[in-house]
Amino acid sequence: MTHMFLAGMTMLLVLIGFNQAYCISGIHTAYLGLYKGIVEESVVVSNSGGNLYTSPFIHVDRLNALLETYYRVNLSPYCRSYQFTAKAYDGTKETNVTLTKTVRLTFTATISQAQQISKEAIFSVIRSNHG
Repeated sequence: MTHMFLAGMTMLLVLIGFNQAYCISGIHTAYLGLYKGIVEESVVVSNSGGNLYTSPFIHVDRLNALLETYYRVNLSPYCRSYQFTAKAYDGTKETNVTLTKTVRLTFTATISQAQQISKEAIFSVIRSNHG
């Protein structure tokens, strides 16, 4: 009977460990997926009237809309809850502007009551004069 109890407890610990590793891997994959082009989709080069800006900008409101969908699809299966922010960033602090050159993305994913993962990424857009 003791062996059955120990085997059951071992199986339970292995199952919990697998679930934690699966969730952590999924969260890291969602974070690394940010580098595949989510921010680039929110870059604008002209205003709504068609007038070109002097350089490209990141549209923070558009980025937030894209991230809402991205995180719902790619992050929510791996955690109980998550929070994210996408704010304009001037190198020292976050600001509340719609068009910016640099944006700071953060998210916190709650896997269980005892475990949270927080990630941060800073993206900048620059104009290239190649051609």
